[in-house]
Amino acid sequence: MLACKGLGIGANGPHEYVRIAKVDPATIQAHVRSVHQDGADALLVSCTDFPTLDLIETLEQELGIPVLSSNTATLWAALRAGGVRFQDAPVPASGGQLFNPGNQA
Repeated sequence: MLACKGLGIGANGPHEYVRIAKVDPATIQAHVRSVHQDGADALLVSCTDFPTLDLIETLEQELGIPVLSSNTATLWAALRAGGVRFQDAPVPASGGQLFNPGNQA
């Protein structure tokens, strides 16, 4: 891990958790850019309530590394546990460089 940075949402307890899903995608995108470090192999956006799926492809192209979210990682873990091979189920247009054929971890 090269860097870890939060937005501070939820730091004051569960009553704040509902705010996570309401974070503007532009704010998330700017936050991800601010955390990116040269030399990183990948970037994880952690929190299942962050609306990140539509941002992943753009961030990957911009940063040049795989960008994962809690949701994409969980989905792929479930598919792998169910016997789905990555080469049989590439994620179109989003979901991460890391999980598409030729980029298996």
